[in-house]
Amino acid sequence: MILIFNSFKLHFNSVKSPRFVSIEIMNYQFNLLRSLAILMAFFALPSIPALAQTTSTVEDSGVLGISPDTIALDPIKDIFVNPSGYAKNTQELYAQPDLIQNIKRKATWTKRVPLDKMQLPLKVTYELKDNSGAANRLNNSTNGNSAVNVILNPLESNLIFRSEARNLAVIEGSVEFTLDPTQSQFAGVHGGRLSVCIQSIDGGCL
Repeated sequence: MILIFNSFKLHFNSVKSPRFVSIEIMNYQFNLLRSLAILMAFFALPSIPALAQTTSTVEDSGVLGISPDTIALDPIKDIFVNPSGYAKNTQELYAQPDLIQNIKRKATWTKRVPLDKMQLPLKVTYELKDNSGAANRLNNSTNGNSAVNVILNPLESNLIFRSEARNLAVIEGSVEFTLDPTQSQFAGVHGGRLSVCIQSIDGGCL
């Protein structure tokens, strides 16, 4: 399923264990203010083409891995503490405005795993690295020094389907991203990789 709404989209795709989701964040700057005016966030991964509409359920597919391949999230509209104001002189006009440092977004995923390899109770962990391998941030695709710091907050994960006959379990989980765009020096795409690990009975990742 691929859904796109304005400037914010999230792609999930099934890849070999450990599972990864690549993340990109794009922001734009107004040169006059020398600051970010709009933050456009993109969470992306190579996706398998899929129909936009389907009546199948998560347990119908025979493919293990994360789904759906794309989720659209609301765009980030406001990053200024004070969205409007007045400048009395050129110094105030060119002064760095106060920006919101904690912009929150949530992603929900569904993952199909072998039932006989899944550990109960569920234990799901996340790891985020930028394109250079630095943890807990996303960096610019052309200038790696421009970064968006990220704090991950794992939310609830649940077993929503199981079948002993098919040796299949379907897990649904969510993670919250707290984004700080104030350290981003350049406009453009900021990217990284998010790993989603459902712990297996042998201590590995499903």
